[in-house]
Parts: sequence; C-alpha cells; structure tokens
Amino acid sequence: MTGQQPRPGSQQGTGGRRYPPQPQQWEPIPSRQPIEPRKKKNKNQSWWPIIAAAIIGAIATIFAGLIANGTGALHISVSSEATPTVTVTPPPAPTVTVTASSSGSGAASPASCLSGQNCKVSNLTVSMESGGVSTAINLEQGQVKLNDTGDLNFKAASDGTPELTGYYATYSLDVTTQNASRQQCQTATNTAPDPNPITNFHTGLLVCASIGNGIALIRQTKPLGNSNTLYLQETYWPNSS
Repeated sequence: MTGQQPRPGSQQGTGGRRYPPQPQQWEPIPSRQPIEPRKKKNKNQSWWPIIAAAIIGAIATIFAGLIANGTGALHISVSSEATPTVTVTPPPAPTVTVTASSSGSGAASPASCLSGQNCKVSNLTVSMESGGVSTAINLEQGQVKLNDTGDLNFKAASDGTPELTGYYATYSLDVTTQNASRQQCQTATNTAPDPNPITNFHTGLLVCASIGNGIALIRQTKPLGNSNTLYLQETYWPNSS
C-alpha cells in the first residue's frame, strides 16, 4: 500500500510495518491539601497572664500582713450608726447660802422649810480662832460672831482639838433623822441632853439644841479639813410656832 500517509501517532517499524499508536502515559498530579485560614490572635489573651499575676500578688500581700500581725484571720466589723441620746437635766432647786464674815453672818433663809412651817434655815461657816478664843453661834439670829460667846461656842481645847460647847443652849446628839421635826429635837434635848463637848465632827453630824426662845436642828455639811472650819446648816423653829 503505497501512497498512504501514516496515521498520526503511528510508528513505522522495520520492513515497512506500522504499529498502532501507543496510548500516552499521563503522570499523576499530586492533590493539593486545603490551606487552613490563619487564626486571628485574641487581643485579650495577652492580658490574662498579667491579670493573674496581679491577683496572686495581692492575695500573697494580704496573707503576709495577716501573718505579720499574728492574727491569722481577717476581721471585718460594721458599726451601726449610734442612736442619738437626749439627756434632760432639771434645773437645780434654788438655795440661799449665808456665809459668816469676820464680823458675823447674814440673815436666815426660809428656803428649806416645809410649807406651813414657821421656821428658818441658815448656812453657817464657823472658823476656829487661835489661842482658845471662841467663835459664837447665835441660833435665833442664825449668826456667827468671832471672839464672842453665844448659844453655842466653837473653839480649840487646851490640847488644840476643835470642840463645840453649849453656853446658853442645851444640846443633844440623840437624833438620827436628818429632817427631824421640831418635836423630835425638843424630845431629844429634854430626855438625852449631852453635857460633854462635841468633838467627833464629820459630814452628817446632827445636833439638836434648845434655847429659851426656840429649838434648832444643826447638821454638819462638810468635813472640817485642815483649816478647822465648821460648815453647818441650821433649821430653827421659834417657840411661837
């Protein structure tokens, strides 16, 4: 067979033979792996180590303070708001004080006498003179006179001890009630008069004294002290009551 063109892809062998075309060999193409997208970094992830370190440091500081104080515990106290307190103080009752000067004492005051009673009250300051000189107490007038003689006399004994004696008055220590009545004092001076000088001075000492014109209840209000000053309160009832 002359004049025929060989087929495309055919090969011509020796002796004029032609061979059918051989199939082409295709090399396998490697498969592509899927590309993972890049993960975006979380901005907050970079702060967590710093925050955790700060918390741990704070806890360590608290425990270190507790250990240093030796308490081992954290005490939290809550104080409630204080309730306001209103204190009402009544005004003091009016009093009248009569203090003896070097020349004597003022007039008596009826401030402590009960309603309906005919009496008067005197607060007396009786100083002790030196050299055995007496200070006079005049009960009816509620007066003190230096270097004089009265119903009662306050002076220093021969050994220097302060003493109260009666001159124009009869007195008794047989009374125990600070607000003794006129009748109680009258009974005490009639039944238990005391002939001895009074030397046991103390706050609250009570003496009933009787004179020709009336009855007196005498109470010591302060201790003598180093100055040997006698502080007395006298309640006097005239016989006309």
